[in-house]
Amino acid sequence: MAGITPMHDEGAKSYSLSDLAVGMYAVDKREIDNDLISAIAHLSGDHNPIHWNETYARDTIFKEIIAHGLVSDFILSTMIGMELPGEGSIYRGKSVKFLHPVKPGDILESRIELVGINEEKRILDLEGASKNQSQRVVAEYTASVMLDPSQG
Repeated sequence: MAGITPMHDEGAKSYSLSDLAVGMYAVDKREIDNDLISAIAHLSGDHNPIHWNETYARDTIFKEIIAHGLVSDFILSTMIGMELPGEGSIYRGKSVKFLHPVKPGDILESRIELVGINEEKRILDLEGASKNQSQRVVAEYTASVMLDPSQG
């Protein structure tokens, strides 16, 4: 069976349980562009015109195109799988609150922080948020992650 080839060659960080401490954090900063919005529409099957049709979007509460909520989910997943805790992490659950729309051209800076460690069960609790270029919080996150026992 063939494996999955990553879209980039940056390696994931890998922490053992003993390496982790409450207060550790990861940050991701990226511009949200139409290519990302289009890719999410393709992957999710969500082709709602609010995400691609300027004429349609003008007649909505937002008055312009907005990104899918999945943008925030993808960023959170990337930070967990690639940064904190990184390789060997198993996503157990999450909660995301969408507070303000994300629009093409927005630059999101997202941060997650390790806020709890259950060493016996190897479960980590994370909290975080994404802010746009105006420092407006657009999404808030909580997540629960388990470390694979083979990771040390």
